[in-house]
Amino acid sequence: MLAAIGATLGQGRKTWALSGVVQDEHGNAVAGADVYVTQWDIKGDKCDVVETTKSDKGGHFIAHIGDYKTKWIRDRIWATAPNRGTAVSNPNPNSDVELVLPRAATLRVHLLDPGGKPLANEPMQSYMAGDLPPPLAARFSAVTDANGVCEFVGNPREGVFLRNSDVRLSSYNHGIVYFPAEAETLDQEIRLEKAITIVGSVESAESGERIPNVAVVLTQLVNGPPDLYPPVTTDRSGHFEFHQLRPGPYSVRVRDPRFGIKLDSVWSEDAPEGAMVYIPIFKLSTPGHVRCLVTNSITHRPAGDQYVSAKWEQGTQKFMTSVGKLSGADGVIDLNLQPGRYTLEIDGVRHTCEVESGETCSLAFEVTPAPSGD
Repeated sequence: MLAAIGATLGQGRKTWALSGVVQDEHGNAVAGADVYVTQWDIKGDKCDVVETTKSDKGGHFIAHIGDYKTKWIRDRIWATAPNRGTAVSNPNPNSDVELVLPRAATLRVHLLDPGGKPLANEPMQSYMAGDLPPPLAARFSAVTDANGVCEFVGNPREGVFLRNSDVRLSSYNHGIVYFPAEAETLDQEIRLEKAITIVGSVESAESGERIPNVAVVLTQLVNGPPDLYPPVTTDRSGHFEFHQLRPGPYSVRVRDPRFGIKLDSVWSEDAPEGAMVYIPIFKLSTPGHVRCLVTNSITHRPAGDQYVSAKWEQGTQKFMTSVGKLSGADGVIDLNLQPGRYTLEIDGVRHTCEVESGETCSLAFEVTPAPSGD
């Protein structure tokens, strides 16, 4: 349950108390469990731990969170304990959060090279089918022994993804691995492939000049969690590369606050092992400008801390961009977007506009902000 318990002097900001209970699969209290509250930053680039605490003898916990925004999208509460699995839940503003820790399971991985030989001293990671906060991400890391074997203890039974990090081979996303209900240990064999490399560049659509320092994001479209690969930045010549990739479909997205979003896709299923995959040049136009004014539908005053998201429409397809922003105290949100048709949304209120290069489009939103907790 989320409740405002006070304001920080001189700041006017709330301190929120988030309460819940940690139990095992039989409903028994789990004492001493580590509890993490996480939020993603506004671009969705990283997962930040905003509070940590432990459950008491009765399994209860209270997390005090300063300046916590009552936006439940991509907020998570995690719990873990020795010899137990891991539980995750969304915050609930109306009731205590129940985190049920499953009985721990051990995943034993047998890692083989393309010829079937064991791979020793190879780092491996296992990821829950969700967004892992850094403290838990470190827990699910291991290195293979001389026989190419490593173990992950305390895996969640709802399933995990597996990935290796060999520079010569693919960063292999094995797909989700599920544990049988009664199994204590699960053996999983993984045979790696030679990695492919995706290569591209970014240039100005008007001048043809290459653009440096542009963020490029790669997402595997199947067989793995999204946005698993760290973004790269174009070099002085506007060039970028992604290494250690398994042949398969990927989405490549160019993102820069100066230019907005431009999305393209790469389908590399047929690329031979070890191949260099060259994608068409990303041509970024001078962006259009969208200004949103957000007001409270009840008071008609500017509404701050309201998040706007944008969907770029191409034919019948719509792509969620990550150029969304929060409104300031004046209720204003300014976005740079590549030319095209977009649907912008704030809490279910939608407007569609045609963004033209170098032009400004103004939109007005009336929203009902979430209760302040007073």
